[in-house]
Amino acid sequence: MLRMIARFLIGLLCLCFAAAAQATDYEVSGVSDMFDYYNGTYTEDGLQNGKPYFRKDEPMSWSGETYIFYDGGRWGIGPDLMMAEITNFNSSDTPPETGWENMMNPGDDIRVTQAGAGISYSEKYLTESIDNDGSFTQSVEISHNNFNGEKFSGSIGLDFVADGRVNVYNLPAGLTAKVIKQSDTKLKFYLEGQASAATQADNVTNVTLSFPDFAFIGSGSTSAENTSGSLTEDFVIQFRDEVSVGSTGDHTTIAAAISAAQPFDILRVEEGVYTEYDIQIGKNIAIVGAGAGKTIVQADTTPGNAPGRVFSVSSNLADVVISDVTIQNGYEQGNYGANGGGIYAQSFIVLQNCHITNNMLLSGNNSANGGGINAIKGLRIENCLVDKNTAEFEASREFGGGGVYFGGQATIINSTFTDNELKYAGTAINTMRGGAIAGNNASGLTMVNSTVVGNSAPGVGGGVALVRPDAGTYEIVNSIITGNASPLITAEADLHVVDGSATINIRNSITAFVSPSGGSTINLTDTQNVDPMFDNFGNYGGNTSLFALTSGSPAIGAGLVTDDVPDLDQRGYSRSNNPDIGAYQYDGTLPVYVTYHANGGSGDEPELGYSLSEGKSFTVSGLDSLSRADHTFNGWNTEANGSGSAYVENDSITLGTADVDLYAQWTPDVVGYTLSYTAGAGGSISGDASQTVEEGTDGVEVTAVADTGYSFADWSDGVTTAARQDSNITADLSVTAGFERNEYTVTFVVNGTEFGQQQVLHGDSASDPGTPSVTGYTFTGWNTDYSAVTSDLTVVANLSINSYPVSFFDHLGNLISTVNVNHGSAANAPDAPTRNGYNFSGWSVDISTVTSALDATAQYDLNSYTVTFADHDGSVIATQTVEYQSAATAPADPARSGYTFTGWSGSFSSVTGDVTITAQYSVDSYVVTFADHDGTVIDTQSVAYQSAASAPTDPIRSGYTFKGWNGDFSSVTGDVTVTAQYTRNTYTVAFVDYDGSTITTETVEYQSAATAPADPTRSGYTFTGWSGSFSSVTGDVTITAQYSVNSYVVTFADHDGSVIVTQSVEYQSAATAPEAPVREGYTFTGWDTAFGSVTGSLTVTAQYEQQMLRISFWIVGEGTVSPEEPLVNWGQQKVFTITPANGYRVESVQGCGITLLEGQRYQTEAITADCELAVKFSRENVNEGVTRSFLYWTMFLEETNQ
Repeated sequence: MLRMIARFLIGLLCLCFAAAAQATDYEVSGVSDMFDYYNGTYTEDGLQNGKPYFRKDEPMSWSGETYIFYDGGRWGIGPDLMMAEITNFNSSDTPPETGWENMMNPGDDIRVTQAGAGISYSEKYLTESIDNDGSFTQSVEISHNNFNGEKFSGSIGLDFVADGRVNVYNLPAGLTAKVIKQSDTKLKFYLEGQASAATQADNVTNVTLSFPDFAFIGSGSTSAENTSGSLTEDFVIQFRDEVSVGSTGDHTTIAAAISAAQPFDILRVEEGVYTEYDIQIGKNIAIVGAGAGKTIVQADTTPGNAPGRVFSVSSNLADVVISDVTIQNGYEQGNYGANGGGIYAQSFIVLQNCHITNNMLLSGNNSANGGGINAIKGLRIENCLVDKNTAEFEASREFGGGGVYFGGQATIINSTFTDNELKYAGTAINTMRGGAIAGNNASGLTMVNSTVVGNSAPGVGGGVALVRPDAGTYEIVNSIITGNASPLITAEADLHVVDGSATINIRNSITAFVSPSGGSTINLTDTQNVDPMFDNFGNYGGNTSLFALTSGSPAIGAGLVTDDVPDLDQRGYSRSNNPDIGAYQYDGTLPVYVTYHANGGSGDEPELGYSLSEGKSFTVSGLDSLSRADHTFNGWNTEANGSGSAYVENDSITLGTADVDLYAQWTPDVVGYTLSYTAGAGGSISGDASQTVEEGTDGVEVTAVADTGYSFADWSDGVTTAARQDSNITADLSVTAGFERNEYTVTFVVNGTEFGQQQVLHGDSASDPGTPSVTGYTFTGWNTDYSAVTSDLTVVANLSINSYPVSFFDHLGNLISTVNVNHGSAANAPDAPTRNGYNFSGWSVDISTVTSALDATAQYDLNSYTVTFADHDGSVIATQTVEYQSAATAPADPARSGYTFTGWSGSFSSVTGDVTITAQYSVDSYVVTFADHDGTVIDTQSVAYQSAASAPTDPIRSGYTFKGWNGDFSSVTGDVTVTAQYTRNTYTVAFVDYDGSTITTETVEYQSAATAPADPTRSGYTFTGWSGSFSSVTGDVTITAQYSVNSYVVTFADHDGSVIVTQSVEYQSAATAPEAPVREGYTFTGWDTAFGSVTGSLTVTAQYEQQMLRISFWIVGEGTVSPEEPLVNWGQQKVFTITPANGYRVESVQGCGITLLEGQRYQTEAITADCELAVKFSRENVNEGVTRSFLYWTMFLEETNQ
């Protein structure tokens, strides 16, 4: 004891010493759900195990405070200095930043950082919208911890990106970042536009946000360097790919598509009915149908008949979306609890435009939560109908959420809950709650423009029940919660709140309510308990049914306009910025949108900010911040060019069904200028030569026109085109057109060649160039007059051509013909003269270009011919070229297989033309001998080369079958002997069983023995042999197995093994049972084994049924008794663990002869009749708790200092 006190005092000294040192604070973040009270700033408070520990006052913790401390090999976070609910196996001297694990929420990203100015991000993952168009609808909240009063600079609404207060890097092309200031400590980060490349291959994992110093202001050191989180480089841009599901899709079932898909893919499900149960969603995925009522996913065709729920969602997922489907007919049951008849989600899920209907839960002996949906990590439901779902319980226990059961944060927008039910056949208790919606230990609920009507629970909260809600955001806005039933406490039929520490704000809603019990509070603003005056439940447009409002309803126009209020109602109809209460908008139509366009201006365009219904009006906006240099705003027009309908600020426009686009109209600011155009000598001006125009506008076109014989040169300001139109006038203009007298070229040409060229002014004469001389021609004058030139002119010399005689002679000098030929032309030669053995080769002189008289004599070449020596098949043996009347030389005699060469086919001693000479042959003959297997000659034949021999009659050999000859004799090429071939005969031996079934077959050669198979077996018989011999087989044969029947012993025994009687029974015969035996305290129920057809020795034992007795529980106070099973066998004892709740103790345990074993374990006496167990728990004495804590502390010091 003294040692313990000493150690305690030493510990106190350590604590005091530590308090005198410089303290360091740490910040914990990232703890989720019901344990988020561990988040916050911890102050150094002392030493433990040689390292500092840190404390935070925390009323939400059962101990009233929480700690960061080191405990031998690990750091921990917990409610005291011994129990760690969050751990980090690290031995560093100070708390590590990362590596923490929350045993209750393993997916938490917990960080412990040294306290100081810092910014944090609600998430670092932006996922492409399910439209799969490269756009993003998510936003990220960026929070400043306001350390020492430090905060974000700038005004509310400022775009930090445009203003340079944050730089964003590595964004995909097509996307623009916006970071808008919401408050001094909150920014909203989102993306606009559409990424140009948006497949999963285009994902980006390093989008960077960098804040400069001037993004922060405050009293401390407000630099970016001293603000943690001011540079983050790990934002993820996640794109989606699509997988189609349906009869024409990539997959025909949703389960197969999920299995094949990559995380974050979109499953685009075709219209149709998909009957699948317990579809496992184990990855981030979006399932998008063709619309509720069009795409139906069901666990079975009939409600209450399925073997399981429809969807099961695994834990630790961040992006699970189900949209535009109907989910129905799930059925989940279990004796010890059941969760989620339609959907059971262990991660946060999003449901959009869905219908959740006819799903059921049935639990035998434990809680049943969420007939339609059980979302233990929270959910978002938007534009959905949840109806006709049931959670049923067969024992009196706590259960809830006939439609939806949730933990964490729930957001319900534009949705209807009706005809959902909790069912219990016995007497109701107040823990049977939440006929439509039940939240248990939730961290928040946001319900906007939703309707909860006609649901029921046997206990309380037939509409909505919030049980032990944690401190968080609880907002019910513009919603109707009425007409629900809870027979036990009818006053809390619509809304029931019990325990917890939440503040629940109900604004502009219709509901009946009572004050909550146990710590939570309700604030009411403009909320009343009145009849909402519904029309019948039905489809009033859109894909899901809902309750319509009737004329005069107090819900019409009574809604509140906030950022959370949706622009459209559940059907997708416009609320026109004047929302009704509930999911239905009384005067809503399909939305019409108004868009303002700058149309050349700059600055922010006005925004209406909401859609409107057909027939609604809006007031036309002014310019806002739009402007355009040197222009005056002149109102709006429905066409960009001003050709549509014109409107000015404060005009009222009543909408039809089409969207309205309004384009800013701009009028240029007016300044006038003078344009003056004059002509110089030789021309004139066509068009308005003197103009007055406004600044920035264009003049009209003028043209400088030249007189005859003149050409336009240029304008005095350097413009070189005769026609001109001056544009965008900003000054006076005076210019003169210049003209020049035309000059022409006169070219003299002789025989196609230029003879001379002269430049002559308009109307003047060219000079005589002289007389030309051309070989072969005589000049006779010029073809054109050139005395008064008015244009470019070509003058050509007139020439007459000379001619000459050409005479043709043969090789003997005889004249063949004479022709006259023009100078430079070719003579036409006569036909080529012939000469035997020679080839005409041309004329003795060139006659292609004649320039004088000529004599031409015929020329010849001696002829040569080709002699070809060919074989019998036409193949060339040799070729020779031989002159006319010369001899060719024969090649060597050719050889041919099977033949003898006999000479050539023709003469080649005096060749007078091309000729082919062919080799001649006679055929050879050969002897073919046919022999038997032993060499005996059967036949011989003489056969010509490559001819076929004729086979003799097939020979016969005893015991063999002739199969042919051993060689080919169809094309004989030499002497050959061919021998007969044989095969030995074989036979089939079949071994069959008693019933004719084949055991085995064997092929055996003639007079050989067959091999018997292994002895066959036959149930109830013994094998005795085979029916015939098979030692020398001479033909096909069947051998049959032989048997004798077996007998078996049947023993009838009592429960203790004692023999009642024995019998000997043949195989498959029946034994005869003895009389039923008698056993005290038991009822004979029969024999444990059938004996109507005995197939082996058998022991049959008598069976009895022992009486079952029931133990009932009577519990007073807070605590548990386990196990909860009330039944026990007659004469048996039962052991229970009795555990008081925190702050309670066991005061007494009575009944059933119960006694304490040890600790919290108790045991009954042997039970021989039904009995009742009464347990009383009472609150602990405060002083006693302090004493126990002190003892626990001293024991801890003793253990840690051993």
